[in-house]
Amino acid sequence: MSTIGATDSNTNPIGVLPLTNTIVSSLNFDLPENVTHKVFVIGEFVADCALCTSNFVVGDIQVDGNTFLNTQVNNLNGAIDETVVVSGVLTVQPGTHNFALRAFTDVANLSAHHRALSVVDLNRSEGALSVKWFGAKGDGQTDDTDAIIAATKAAAAHPAFTDIQQPAGVVTFANGGKYK
Repeated sequence: MSTIGATDSNTNPIGVLPLTNTIVSSLNFDLPENVTHKVFVIGEFVADCALCTSNFVVGDIQVDGNTFLNTQVNNLNGAIDETVVVSGVLTVQPGTHNFALRAFTDVANLSAHHRALSVVDLNRSEGALSVKWFGAKGDGQTDDTDAIIAATKAAAAHPAFTDIQQPAGVVTFANGGKYK
């Protein structure tokens, strides 16, 4: 059975080579049934460029190797902790798809850390987001902070999670879970 949402996240830094698209986060996601799906995608990474004189960094999201969403941040000269966020709603055919968040820059010495990519099937989300879709365990042992932050950022990032019955940006926690 497929899920409503999925997240890939990692805090470790990864080097982004100049003039090369570097995948900083990726995941496979299954969209069932024989109908097209509206899918909300949000990707983000934190760029550090302390030792460079970069003109820009680009973040983009690909589905099955094709770029659908992108953003550019300019004037990163010496920047630390510059967050690059890409988000939007895509129409995707049923099947298993590879979603990838990529980084691109014009100079050396750029690193990306605190990378995350989340995908939510809006056909089945019913206007609310579960922290479990973003990796929360709710077992009382695992640190669920990153998953909770990812869910709240996704809820705030796009009006796709608003409907008439619910206020915008509803985030849910599973009954009986202990979130740390």
